[in-house]
Amino acid sequence: MASSSSSSSQKSYEVFLSFRGEDTRQGFTAHLYDALRRRGINTFIDDADLKRGRVISPALVQAIENSMFSIVVLSENYASSRWCLEELVTILKCMNAGSLTVFPIFYKVDPSDVRKQKGSFGEAFVEHEKNSNERVKTWREALTRVANLSGWDSRNRHEPSLIKEVVSDVFNRLLAISSSDVGDLVGIDSHIRKMESLLSIGSNDVRIIGIWGMGGIGKTTIARAVYEQISKQFEACCFLSNVREDSEKRGLVKLQEELLSRLLEEGNISISTVDIGLAFIKTRLCFKRVLIVLDDADKPQQLEYLAGKHDWFGPGSRIIITTRDVHLLNKVGVNGVYEVVHLNHNDAVMLFSRHAFKEDHPTEDYMELSNYAVSYAKGLPLALKVLGSFLFSKSKLEWKSQLDKLQMNPHMDIESVLRVSFDGLDDTEQDIFLDVACFFKGEDKDYVIKILDSCGFYPDIGIRVLIDKALITLVHNKLWMHDLLQEMGWDIVRRTSHKNPSKHRRLDPGKRSRLWLQEDVYDVLTEKTGTENIEGIFLNWYGLKEIHYTTEAFAKMKKLRLLKVYNSHNSGGYECASRKENYNKPIPQDFEFPSNKLRYLYWHRCPLKSLPSNFHPKNLVELNLCYCYVEELWKGVKRSSDSTGFRLPSLSGLCSLKQLNLSDCNIKEGALPNDLGGYVSSLEYLNLKGNDFVTLPTGISKLCNLKALYLGCCKRLQELPMLPPNINRINAQNCTSLETLSGLSAPCWLAFTNSFRQNWGQETYLAEVSRIPKFNTYLPGNGIPEWFRNQCMGDSINIQLPSHWYNDNFLGFAMCIVFALKEPNQCRRGAMLCELESSDLDPSNLGCFLDHIVWEGHNDGDGFAESDHLWLGYHPNFLIKKDDMDWPNKLSHIKASFVIAGIPHEVKWCGFRLVYMEDLNDNNSKITKYSPLPKKSSVVLQDLDESATKDTIIHDEYYNGGGGPSGSPCKQNSCEKLLECFCSIWIDLLHSRNGSTSMDNNYEIP
Repeated sequence: MASSSSSSSQKSYEVFLSFRGEDTRQGFTAHLYDALRRRGINTFIDDADLKRGRVISPALVQAIENSMFSIVVLSENYASSRWCLEELVTILKCMNAGSLTVFPIFYKVDPSDVRKQKGSFGEAFVEHEKNSNERVKTWREALTRVANLSGWDSRNRHEPSLIKEVVSDVFNRLLAISSSDVGDLVGIDSHIRKMESLLSIGSNDVRIIGIWGMGGIGKTTIARAVYEQISKQFEACCFLSNVREDSEKRGLVKLQEELLSRLLEEGNISISTVDIGLAFIKTRLCFKRVLIVLDDADKPQQLEYLAGKHDWFGPGSRIIITTRDVHLLNKVGVNGVYEVVHLNHNDAVMLFSRHAFKEDHPTEDYMELSNYAVSYAKGLPLALKVLGSFLFSKSKLEWKSQLDKLQMNPHMDIESVLRVSFDGLDDTEQDIFLDVACFFKGEDKDYVIKILDSCGFYPDIGIRVLIDKALITLVHNKLWMHDLLQEMGWDIVRRTSHKNPSKHRRLDPGKRSRLWLQEDVYDVLTEKTGTENIEGIFLNWYGLKEIHYTTEAFAKMKKLRLLKVYNSHNSGGYECASRKENYNKPIPQDFEFPSNKLRYLYWHRCPLKSLPSNFHPKNLVELNLCYCYVEELWKGVKRSSDSTGFRLPSLSGLCSLKQLNLSDCNIKEGALPNDLGGYVSSLEYLNLKGNDFVTLPTGISKLCNLKALYLGCCKRLQELPMLPPNINRINAQNCTSLETLSGLSAPCWLAFTNSFRQNWGQETYLAEVSRIPKFNTYLPGNGIPEWFRNQCMGDSINIQLPSHWYNDNFLGFAMCIVFALKEPNQCRRGAMLCELESSDLDPSNLGCFLDHIVWEGHNDGDGFAESDHLWLGYHPNFLIKKDDMDWPNKLSHIKASFVIAGIPHEVKWCGFRLVYMEDLNDNNSKITKYSPLPKKSSVVLQDLDESATKDTIIHDEYYNGGGGPSGSPCKQNSCEKLLECFCSIWIDLLHSRNGSTSMDNNYEIP
């Protein structure tokens, strides 16, 4: 036998059979061919009616050249055929070139007779030499050469066992080559290891494993690699490709026949109905250890009639299903699901390079363009392969042209694969997908559900379907999708109404269902080309010098349900604007909306004095008029006596409203109606930030569904009244006159940064976790309470753990840091992270606690943010699941590291404490002792306790540059008493786990 280095992916056939027809076609060779075919080995055998001649046909030469192996059956009359001898010469020529592996079978002949041309082989050559054939010498050399190869001698062998041995040997060699090919696939080893773990090949149970992911992510490639890696461990194997497409074209009966033929190694299985096929599968395969791959399944019926139950198959069987719909896998009761994610950057570059350059890395002069292409593909293997293959051997100018084109015209080979999942959605699911792609990518899921629910799209189930089909993902409760899926959604909107698939031309912007690009919206409003097709408009007017809103421009938009006009220069869309900005977006005061179907109206700095008289708000679920010029919501409502103020009218028409944003609308004292809670009981979010009232109406307590209240920068606000019982988020940053809080309901998230008169810190987060509160809080200050037994300068601290520290009395971790912001007057969103690790573990990471931060910078001279701040946090008992439940007690120490991601900062000091049950019963556990940071010079500090008789003054040159006390004695005393009050609340909250604490107290800060 001679070996070949050829790859199976480059060959048309796996085995070429060479034999003397009159000797073995109806016997040994027929049985060998059948056995090879039943084992799934692609085998070439020539046609029995093929006319023979002196020279073998080009088709036969091509079949030999495109085979991986050749089995030469050397029988008694083989040498008498000039055709067979010429075929053998061609086979050996390919073997010499290294492209073919040859196995001789000496069928009822002595190998020595073949080698030396004796016996029947010698007699055959006597006849050839009589004809003075010039090819005799070549034929003799061929026979001698093939006889010297290792193979099989059939003499004294049972034919069935010989055939089984030959087929097994070929199959194993094919597997070895396939495994080598698999090893060349980028990143495949990691996928195979994870799949082998899920499959648990060593166990004797029947396991069904799903491979799930978006189109083009590599599910089929992984399934094929795993199949080739493990198939030799099963009695029978079958890989059914393109189940979705084949079931539509050929029907499930044909798929059942193919499955059974391969697994039972029987030809011509005929089934009349799917039910008969189902019964056949159950009865014939229940004792057979099989490996089945159902590739690209998309309907429950496909699984129900092909591999619906575990007990249909013999012990040790494994079924692998690839699909874009995880719900399909859940229905069949899979044992595990392997979710395929996009390639990391290094693997993506390698895969792209192998197709674009036929090497593992881009050439130096194409590096920048290659990085752009890889970035566009976002780790999607299909896109990387298609783009790489398309760009192969093209010039840099052609590369740039094609990559520019992709921004507006996705590659059809990529989009056609991705669109399969979209086309399988119903109308409302398609609407949800397009709304997310055009308007709501990155938005909070619950927020989006409220809006889409009002549109009649049934988003609770619709979003679940999109997630199951890998069209969108959920990250920290925000909706995301792959950039190529988003571009597909954009292209669908640009080209056609998805409900009228017969149209494929690109539509004018005014005829599209959704507008989100500034230039498209500008053209439609300026040229007045809008039509009734338009359902949503999102206009970011940042950088737009002028735009005219007219009744005529909106006149035909009868189906408009979403309208957002905003100003954002931030990629995340976070607005940090003020009313002082130059604004040149004129609008006539008689402007009218044509649509009564508006569900969502967000108009940043709306220039109208009042909303149109024909405006019908009954369907609105969100009204957001931040920084508006509105003096009355709509005409006919009495205005405020102060012509510069805004009076909120009776809200009786807003029966569906869930979100109301009237931030920075110059709302004066008394302008908020007392019946606020009587007519908008559906309200869940209320933003009154930046207004000019002193008190809130007591009727606000009747907003029984209100969950979030935003009052930041209401600088005249002095008191919070009794608030609704279900409220869980209050933001009152920069309320510098606030003095009293009444009736806070726990748990509640509080943000009172820069509320100087009461000095409550920023972002107290109180939430029930495992029946024990978790919360975080921020407040001005530069000292860590002594209660934190472990303290250290800098952003990390090492804690020595006592023996058996992790016991039934352990409650959680308490943490505290002092930090300063480097850009305190900038709007920022970030996250406070506390990462725990221990060198006693490998890997060392134990987990990470997270608290989100929204920091609102202001440039109006308050300057509070120049000072240092404290962050205090408590997080309950955590467990990282491990086999050994006592593993925490094996740790001798842990390290806590603190960072504020997304906000430039400096962590100056940190503290840490383990909290135990006995801390709840210890009167000294309240954090009543306050310890500032070490200083470069003197400290004047008096411990706070219940017997303190005079104010405490903190003199801290470390933070004030030697310039004296950081604040007045009165203010510092208030701050410290606040800290004592705050910490008392903290411990009370720990007590509340037993239901003993009420939060119906007033906390009034002097």
